[in-house]
Amino acid sequence: YKPAYFSSISSSGFILDNDQNLWVGTREEVFKFVFSPAESTFVLDHEFELYKDKTMLSKIKVLNLFKDKTGIIYFGTYGQGVIKFNVHGTKFRHYVLDDGTGGNKIRTIMEDKDRNLYVGKDFGLLHLLPAAKKKDYETGFVRKGFFPGVGGGAINQTIYTIIEVENEKDEKVTIAGTDPPVSILKLSGGSIQIPQLNLMVFSLAQGPNGFIW
Repeated sequence: YKPAYFSSISSSGFILDNDQNLWVGTREEVFKFVFSPAESTFVLDHEFELYKDKTMLSKIKVLNLFKDKTGIIYFGTYGQGVIKFNVHGTKFRHYVLDDGTGGNKIRTIMEDKDRNLYVGKDFGLLHLLPAAKKKDYETGFVRKGFFPGVGGGAINQTIYTIIEVENEKDEKVTIAGTDPPVSILKLSGGSIQIPQLNLMVFSLAQGPNGFIW
C-alpha cells in the first residue's frame, strides 16, 4: 500500500484509535485514514487534512505514536516534545519537555496501570502524573520528577523503549532500554535481576514464559 503522497516519506509508526481509524506517523507529518467499505481499504481523511493544515500538526516530525487507556493519542516528535490529541474533540495540546538537556526528541511513551506516563527521550526520562489526580485530566500533566541514573545522578542516556513486566512474584516492574554501559534500567516496581549487556537496547518484550527479550 503506497499512495503517491508516501512515495518519498519514511513512516515511523502506526496505531488504530478506538473508532478503528488508522493513524500513521512519518518523519514529515502525521496522517489519519478512515476505512472505506466501498473501497475495502483505508482512505485519507480529508477533513483531518484541512484541520491539520491550520495547526502545527502539519509540521510535526513523528518518531512514535501511543494510545492511552482512554483512547487519547500521543505523538512523540523529533525535537518538538509531545502532542496529546483527543481524537473525539479534535483538540490537541503541545508539551515541550525540555528539562535543560536539549532533549525534546521523544523516543518512546508508556502508560502504567495507574495511568502515569513515562516519556523516554534523548538524554533522559520523565515521569508524568495525570493532572486528574490534582485537577482536570484534560489540562495536562504534573511532572513527578526524574529518575536517578547510575550512581544516583540524573539519567542522561537516551531512553529507547519502556515496558511493564512481571517478576517471579507476579509484581509489576517497569524497565527501560537505553545506551551502554547500562543497557537496561529498572524504573519502578518489585525486584528484578537485570543483566549487564553493554549494548544499545531498542526494544523489550516479555514472553508468556516470563523471559524478557
